[in-house]
Amino acid sequence: MTATSNSLETSRIRKIIVGIDPFKAYAFVEGNRVSKDREEVIDNIEFDDRFLHKHGKTKFDLFIRNKNNEVFFWKSIIDMPVIIENDCDF
Repeated sequence: MTATSNSLETSRIRKIIVGIDPFKAYAFVEGNRVSKDREEVIDNIEFDDRFLHKHGKTKFDLFIRNKNNEVFFWKSIIDMPVIIENDCDF
């Protein structure tokens, strides 16, 4: 991916911040626990390009991993203000 490319399809999303005000918004970060009282961690955040093309709205799917290393779909963030942080290897 080049610096001029804006395709979410080729980028690995590491973190999304959901909400209008980033200081009051909720952050979902790969590898972080879902909540303090649960053992599951966020395994993957995926941008749904087909949903955008079909409905004209953004959609991010979040998957979680349990203590047995099983990965499950957890939730979707649809048509919300989102700040995206990609995983960058330098």
